[in-house]
Amino acid sequence: GGSDFSLAAFDITTGKLIHRLDEAHGAEVSMLSAVGPHLVASGDEEGGVQLWDTRSRAQVMSLSKHTDFISDLCLHSRNNCLLATSGDGTLSVTDLRTRKFKFRTEDDADDELLSVAVLKGGKKVVAGCQSGVLNIYSWGAMRDCSDRYPGHPESVDALVAYDDDTLLTGSSDGAIRLLHLLPNKLLGVVGEHEEMPIEHLSLSADKRVLASASHDHTVKLWDLSYLDEGEEQGE
Repeated sequence: GGSDFSLAAFDITTGKLIHRLDEAHGAEVSMLSAVGPHLVASGDEEGGVQLWDTRSRAQVMSLSKHTDFISDLCLHSRNNCLLATSGDGTLSVTDLRTRKFKFRTEDDADDELLSVAVLKGGKKVVAGCQSGVLNIYSWGAMRDCSDRYPGHPESVDALVAYDDDTLLTGSSDGAIRLLHLLPNKLLGVVGEHEEMPIEHLSLSADKRVLASASHDHTVKLWDLSYLDEGEEQGE
């Protein structure tokens, strides 16, 4: 996604452009996320969310339920729903089966929602806030958060679930933290980008490598194999 409102697909082996959609959005594209084998969701700076079928290269859904930029997109796999967080302080839920918007959480005018992840087997949804707080929502009662987890000194710009109980967070202070959720506990710091804000986190399929992208114009890879080894020793 780009500032020219377009979407582009590249071959990751050759780096060559496969396809480009000009004017895919009516504003700068702020977020992209694969939400199925053939589905990609995109969000823009004006709160628009769109769903694309990669086989037909066509738009299959378009929503305008937010009033500010889309900060993150995430799949709730158990219920096949798309979660979107926004700078307007709300989180929205859309059913991917019916392609119908379901609801949006209550407005929080004092805090932007910047990131989102699903834990506890889909029973909990966590949103990172500009204030450094994690909002915790209970699936089935999502209109307002059921718990709040403070502790980050600056905004929580990136989230990725390590497992059903453990969360990796990327903050504007440049630190990547490992947290346990409910009971809430800081388990440690995985790495840092020298006080430069972290934009995105991505976990490998085997959960042994974490990639982080930062405002320092670098992508770093972190070895998380010791976490898996620690679990095995605990067993």
